[in-house]
Amino acid sequence: MKNMTLVVATLALIVTAEGALAAGSAPASNTAQANTTSSANSLSTGTFGLTVSTASNTMIAGKYFFANDTAALAGFGLSDSTNGAGTDLYLMAGIRKYIKLDRKSDNFVPFVGGRISHSSVNSANTSNFGISAEAGAEYFLDKHFSLEGLVSAGYGSTTPSGGSATTTISTSVYSLGANFYF
Repeated sequence: MKNMTLVVATLALIVTAEGALAAGSAPASNTAQANTTSSANSLSTGTFGLTVSTASNTMIAGKYFFANDTAALAGFGLSDSTNGAGTDLYLMAGIRKYIKLDRKSDNFVPFVGGRISHSSVNSANTSNFGISAEAGAEYFLDKHFSLEGLVSAGYGSTTPSGGSATTTISTSVYSLGANFYF
């Protein structure tokens, strides 16, 4: 139930922000260039970003834009095991494509992407592997700071120590995060 509430809240935030931007923006010009940089956000080639999100407990990820609208992702997360068995480790790599809208102000930027993840969860004595697709949006409060929400669905495999693997195809991540660009 918590996951569904998080998804509904994220989607409501995205729709509300997009509607507010659409109401206050000027009509798009047919002569707008697709790969120009925006003064409202930092999404441009060569930009680095740092994200802190709720994915896999607390995930810290880096972004590098190798094109104006495409970034490579890499992240990790650590947490103490609930049963004192050590530290849980989460690793992630992926790619994200931003969908820049033809608007005068690009504060709201939707995205799609994919990710591969691995985790070693000592508290449950399991190893997890996943491949997923993601969709979401970032809302820029400043050129170098944004908030994001995303939903991810895909394939997952969980292998307990000494047991056989179980696989799932489902929604795997609901996440809210903050992005810092420099």
